[in-house]
Amino acid sequence: MPASVPPAVGQMFETMIPGGVTFILYLVVRYAVSLTSFATMQNLIYTIIQTPLMGATANMAGMLVYCIASKVLWLFGIHGGLVTYAAFGTIIKTTGAANVSAFAAGETVPYLEWGMVTGFTNVGMLGLSLAMIICTRSKQYKSLGKLSLPTSLFNISEPLIFGFPLVMNPVMAIPFILSPIVSILPTVVVMQLGLVAPITGAQVATTIPFPIWLSLMNSSVSGFIWGLVVVALNVLLYLPFVKIADRMACSEETASEATGAQS
Repeated sequence: MPASVPPAVGQMFETMIPGGVTFILYLVVRYAVSLTSFATMQNLIYTIIQTPLMGATANMAGMLVYCIASKVLWLFGIHGGLVTYAAFGTIIKTTGAANVSAFAAGETVPYLEWGMVTGFTNVGMLGLSLAMIICTRSKQYKSLGKLSLPTSLFNISEPLIFGFPLVMNPVMAIPFILSPIVSILPTVVVMQLGLVAPITGAQVATTIPFPIWLSLMNSSVSGFIWGLVVVALNVLLYLPFVKIADRMACSEETASEATGAQS
């Protein structure tokens, strides 16, 4: 643009050129797609990308990949939930919509595991807090269990992930990764067998205490009862590993007290 043109006006024209080129290219592509059997870009993307992606990941195997990847990232101090949701968010939303549609039609929801995955992700933290309260003798873990119980009750995991810590902890990595798996798999089984009412596809905030959350998800008292069972399973899962960490902490506290007494 000539030097006499004001900068604000020149910048407007500079953005109009690439914007105009992009718009024209889009119109060309849109017209070309309209000549095919897909008719629209939406149908093209859904058929070529969405349908194969759903077939590959909207199942139990995909859910396990989602859970494991999330927990492994947390072990390295990365917010696993945010990272994995960025990759699997479309699957979660699509399966959620399919569950709601099925329930409205009086049918069983087709994606039980994906309908519950976000609520089951952090239930292990409640199991860990209760395990520390039940079996620990060290001062640090006994206190941490009491302090973390209120946050764990509402599925807030950061105090334990960074306070225990679970980050870079190879021993606690085992139950941490297994927790959502041993929680969801039995739940899907008992729902498929009819022992617990299946979920309705409702969207419920995951900050609600787990047994209450599950009862709201399936609109049945059976959800609350099974939620208590899931919490108990997580307590049992974490207990042996908490005992290992507690013995190490007790040894360190004893050594520290002995050193302090000598000095």
